[in-house]
Amino acid sequence: MKKWYFILFFIAAIGISVAQETNEVPGLNIYPNPVTQGVVYIATDSNQTKEIVIYDVFGAMKLRTTLDQEALYLQNLEAGIYVIRVTENNRTSTRKLIVK
Repeated sequence: MKKWYFILFFIAAIGISVAQETNEVPGLNIYPNPVTQGVVYIATDSNQTKEIVIYDVFGAMKLRTTLDQEALYLQNLEAGIYVIRVTENNRTSTRKLIVK
């Protein structure tokens, strides 16, 4: 039961931080979501170098990388629900990412 409270709190906290975020990455587009072929594309208006951090629903960091292109390969991530944080030009956006 405690696990569910923690998960709900974590998701609610992310929702609150996203709602309060006014400095989001312009034109952020993450597709396909859900990820089915092990690759996700991350595009923005400026398409500059991005820092990508992916967390599982328990808040554990699963991946941290710098991305110079649009394609991010996720073959090493197990199927599940994740939170992806994209930072570009000192702007940060957070989204839900589903891997099947």
